[in-house]
Amino acid sequence: NSTFAGGTKSLTITGNAEFDAAVSGLSSLNISGTTQLDGGVITSTGTQTYQGAVTQSVDTVLTGSLVTFNSTFAGGSKSLAITGNAEFDAAISGLSTLNVSGTTQLDGDSITSTGTQTYQGAVTQSVDNTLTGSLVTFNSTFAGGTKSLTITGNAGFDAAVSDLSSLNVSGTTQMDGGSVTSTGTQIYQGAVTQSVDTILSSSMVT
Repeated sequence: NSTFAGGTKSLTITGNAEFDAAVSGLSSLNISGTTQLDGGVITSTGTQTYQGAVTQSVDTVLTGSLVTFNSTFAGGSKSLAITGNAEFDAAISGLSTLNVSGTTQLDGDSITSTGTQTYQGAVTQSVDNTLTGSLVTFNSTFAGGTKSLTITGNAGFDAAVSDLSSLNVSGTTQMDGGSVTSTGTQIYQGAVTQSVDTILSSSMVT
C-alpha cells in the first residue's frame, strides 16, 4: 500500500501484483501474473516485464531500459508515459495519452487513446496495426515489417516510413519525413500538408 525502494536490486513477483504507491530504485522488475498500477511511478535502471494483463487507475510513468507488456493493457482513461524503450505484445486500450521516449516495438495490433500518441524513437511493427488517437506522431523512422498501418485520427510523420504493405489515415496528415513507402495502397482521407520534398512509393496513392 506504500512506497517500495528497490536498493538497486531486482524484484521478481511470481503471481499477481498491485502497486498503490511509487516504486523506485530497482535494477529490474518481472511480474508473471496480472498487474494493477495505482501508484503512478515505477523506476528501474534495467528492464520491466509485465507478463500478465495490466490495468491502471492513475496517470503512470514507467522508466526502464525496456518496458515490455506481454499481455493487454487497460488504460483506465489515464495517461501512460514510458521513459525508455517499449514493446507492446498485445492490445493497448483506454488510454488518455501515450508517450514513448525511446524505440517502440509494435507486436500487439492496436493501441487506442482519446488523446495524442507520441513515439519519439524509431518504431518497428511485426503485425498489422491500428493506432487510434487524436494525433499520432512519429518523431523518428517507422519500419512497417511488410504489414499494414491504419491510423484512426490525425497523423504526423517526422521521418521516413518504409516497408508497409498499406497505409490508411482517417484524419489529417503532416508529412515532415521525406518518404512513405508501401507495396500496396496509401490512403489519406483528410487534408495533407508537407514541409519537405516528399516521395510516396505505392501501388496507388489516394
